[in-house]
Amino acid sequence: MYKNDLVEWLKSSGKLTFTTNDASKALSLKGPSLTRLLSSVARQGIIRKIARSYYYYTSAPVRDIFAIASKIVYPSYIATESAFERYGLSNIIPSIIRVIVTKPHRPVMLNDAKVVFIKFKKENFFGYNESRWISISTVEKAFVDSLYLGEFPFFTDLVGYYKKLESYGHTFNIEKFIGFALRMDSKALINKAGFFLDYIGNGAPAERLHQRIYKKGFVKIDRSGSIFESRKWMIE
Repeated sequence: MYKNDLVEWLKSSGKLTFTTNDASKALSLKGPSLTRLLSSVARQGIIRKIARSYYYYTSAPVRDIFAIASKIVYPSYIATESAFERYGLSNIIPSIIRVIVTKPHRPVMLNDAKVVFIKFKKENFFGYNESRWISISTVEKAFVDSLYLGEFPFFTDLVGYYKKLESYGHTFNIEKFIGFALRMDSKALINKAGFFLDYIGNGAPAERLHQRIYKKGFVKIDRSGSIFESRKWMIE
């Protein structure tokens, strides 16, 4: 009986992932009875355990691994390299899925991929699209977050992704990119964002950022060890 109730609840709620607490509230079931039910349904392949107290519904209409990863923690969104993969700009097979969150969370395994949660301050948690099925950064915020973190992807990768965007005919909203960079709580990011725009041939709009750059020392463009030098943008 409870098995059918669980499946019906998952179908009607549209949940991709859920916790034991979610199931307990929905079914009015607790303790060993709930544990036995979830274990039994998991053995049948209807749900799958992905972390302690976390499950995902294997028969959900959307089986996109990125969508599932974005619904493990709330609020969260698919970010940086993983966002570029989801948008078709990166050909890397996702062994790690990067998700931005506002509270710390341990990594979890989702099929063969490791979901890594990167904590951002609440004021930096913005610039994403959220739907019933997936939460993912906009293309512009994916660039900004990547420059902010300085890794995965690195600067040269970002340049390549921008060129792919152009070749695919996709839109890169420079005004939105600049707005996101200015909104982030990081002066060093302003240097990186301005240098990036200059580097890809958008020097004119980049001048809006120049008056806000960090001038107390040079900023490393990323953590790859690659050397990019710009006295204008205080980049090394």
